[in-house]
Amino acid sequence: MKFKSLILLVVSVFVLFSCDDGIKFDNPYDINSDAYNPSDTDTQTNDDDSDKTDTMSEYDDEKTDTVSTNDDDEPVSDDSDSDSTPDDADSIDDSGNSELDENNSDDDSDSAPENDDDSTDIEPDESDSTPDEDTDTDSGDSTPDEDADEPDEEPTTRTATCSGITNSTGSCAVSGTSYSCGCNSGYFWNDGKCKRITLGNICTGQTRCYNESEEIPCPTSKTADFYGQDAQYTSRCTAQSFTLGTGSQAGTVIDNKTGLIWEQSPSENTYSWEDAPNHCTELNSSNYGGKSNWRVPNPLELLTIVDGNKYGPATNSNFTNIPIGRDDFLWTSKDYGASLARAFRSYYGVYLYGESKTKTYKVLCVSGNQLVAATSSDFTIQNINDEVVVKDATTGLMWQKGYATGKKTWQQALKHCEDLTYAGYSDWRLPNKNELASLLDPGKYGAPYSNFPDMPSNYFWSSSTASSDIDLAWRMDVIYGYVWYSDKSNTESVRCVRNAD
Repeated sequence: MKFKSLILLVVSVFVLFSCDDGIKFDNPYDINSDAYNPSDTDTQTNDDDSDKTDTMSEYDDEKTDTVSTNDDDEPVSDDSDSDSTPDDADSIDDSGNSELDENNSDDDSDSAPENDDDSTDIEPDESDSTPDEDTDTDSGDSTPDEDADEPDEEPTTRTATCSGITNSTGSCAVSGTSYSCGCNSGYFWNDGKCKRITLGNICTGQTRCYNESEEIPCPTSKTADFYGQDAQYTSRCTAQSFTLGTGSQAGTVIDNKTGLIWEQSPSENTYSWEDAPNHCTELNSSNYGGKSNWRVPNPLELLTIVDGNKYGPATNSNFTNIPIGRDDFLWTSKDYGASLARAFRSYYGVYLYGESKTKTYKVLCVSGNQLVAATSSDFTIQNINDEVVVKDATTGLMWQKGYATGKKTWQQALKHCEDLTYAGYSDWRLPNKNELASLLDPGKYGAPYSNFPDMPSNYFWSSSTASSDIDLAWRMDVIYGYVWYSDKSNTESVRCVRNAD
């Protein structure tokens, strides 16, 4: 009798476990079943919780839940529900219906980047309509999603994202549905990448405001006269930062933003343009400052060491023995035809289109990866709200494709950009001297000296005043390919800019 009871007990246990794990039926909710029909899953319900979980979601290879972080990498289910379907944060209809709510988008999934390999959004089957990343949650449902706002989860996902970004520190900052990754020195965050800082990202250093004849307090209202100057938009660019080299780098100035390393003082001797590289070669032979890749800088690189508040010389105060005469120059690496070459006028902090190659000037060598002009492929034309803009991949700046109808005085140019609503944006401004100069390509031969699409051979205003003569403002000369000044009462062309991110 005891033996029969034991047999019955074993059989009962076997049957019990077979029903849970071993016996399989053609379940229409099982995506692995031959009977699976996606069109049926939205309209039918099933009391079998484990089958419903398989039907409602497909997990990625990580098998983790986007809404909840679990050290065991297991999907987290809501114990308060009668089934194992993920909770409200995974877009369950608040009414208790197990169907995915097409109009209820999860805040966490909305803010996750598309290229985040570690974000494991739960995807409905093919018959469901997955909310788009940019879809508003204004679905008409008056009941808020109680679980949608989980601030602790986003930084975890973002950190995983930023850890795979080239030149990123791995840290992330999340604000609403947007995020940014921390970037290494010399790089800035733009378009989901850490991009190298270049001239158009560097502030000019100008911190003062002016009218047409004198320095004034910077206006505080957009409706005030002369609002929109260079000094009022220092938050839209990267502040200059220089450090004097020490130890083996003594005698150098390190640009902490561009990553370039400069001689602290230019050559004692003067050289013709053809012989200018000889000075840099001498530095390389002596391993000056611990470097053996010294070279003559290009015009755009020399503009990055200019202090917009200074003149005579206009270079950053860390540099010494810079020529201070109005007609003193430093050679650049770019020529301007057979007999002329571009030279940097250190008194004003600009480069000119051409000096005779036979003239002799000093040389200030630089070390590091070259800052190059934007090429045609760096400019992308976009149509936004039926208006055309151009985005520069090297700086992250967005420009008007066209420009103002009719030329304007400097004051009118400031007001025009401040009042502008274009392509759905109202944060346009007049570009500063560096932003405008970043559109130039001083290495080209022939006007216009820019790769910006359909650039006319005009003069364009900047928002920067010439510190040496405050009745003058800097303008871009596309005809000869350099930045020079013009009287503020003159009329020039106007093209506005904004920070795309």
